[in-house]
Amino acid sequence: MTPLAAVLLGCMAGATAVALPAVSSPRILQRTTETVRIEQLDESLLPTGDRRLIFIGDIHGCKDKLLELLDDAEYNQETDHIVAVGDIVNKGPDTLGVIDYLMSQNASSVRGNHEERIVPLAEAANITEAYDNPNSSPEAIAQALSPAQLSYLQSFPHILRIGTNLPTFRGETIVAHAGLVPGLALEAQVPDSVMNMRALDTQTLEVSNARAEAGSLENHWFVVWDEHQFWYSLTSWVRKLLGKDKAAPRATVIYGHDSRLGLQLGSYHRGLDTRCSAGGYLTALVVSDGGAKEAIVTVDCPNYEEQVAES
Repeated sequence: MTPLAAVLLGCMAGATAVALPAVSSPRILQRTTETVRIEQLDESLLPTGDRRLIFIGDIHGCKDKLLELLDDAEYNQETDHIVAVGDIVNKGPDTLGVIDYLMSQNASSVRGNHEERIVPLAEAANITEAYDNPNSSPEAIAQALSPAQLSYLQSFPHILRIGTNLPTFRGETIVAHAGLVPGLALEAQVPDSVMNMRALDTQTLEVSNARAEAGSLENHWFVVWDEHQFWYSLTSWVRKLLGKDKAAPRATVIYGHDSRLGLQLGSYHRGLDTRCSAGGYLTALVVSDGGAKEAIVTVDCPNYEEQVAES
């Protein structure tokens, strides 16, 4: 049976049933008692009239490149709203500057795995070592955060719902740092998975942060996600007839996290992590014309991680 046929049968039965190739050395992301935080973007910020939404990939403390990217995108604070996909902190040369700038613009962001690491360190407030460079490590960043900066990072939800009225995307538009498990309601998603996942076994619905084998994307969550969304739409009448139409509705996910794969533009996914801090580039997805048009804007980046390590 082909994977697509298995997805079709799973959709009709109310569950997904695709077996994926095994991944090497995965870390299974455990289910926890933590509740996923979900927020809805204010409707007034949606791209109506001359308003635009600017989704930005993992910034990782690269303030200069963030400003250059926004300049190239002709960013206007009065008409545009910034939505970061998480991991705005760490690795780069100016994490505090990135936080201050995004705060000044009232920008939205979801929580990434790097915020998840730094926020608890800052909340614990028990770091005793003195750091000359506030960008040198997560501990240094956590120690340097002001109360306002920490509060801003704490405010990030795991999932940000954008809405269903952006015609350039299929179904609802959702932002999550790493990804989502198909077939699960948003309220049933696990925070650790949402912030860290790369691979997915849909027979068990277990996810891992293992990277794809060279030349293969088969085990990546977004491949299964796109298949599931396609068959979910195609078989909706079957599920309604069987009274099993209880799965999560169709959605396009905008995400980051997987820098090695770079820019990913799929039917139901947009991956925007393009290794800004490691000599790649920083990417923006600009949505305009009432949500009917999307465009990619990028700026090249030096290898900031080497610079920070040497400083």
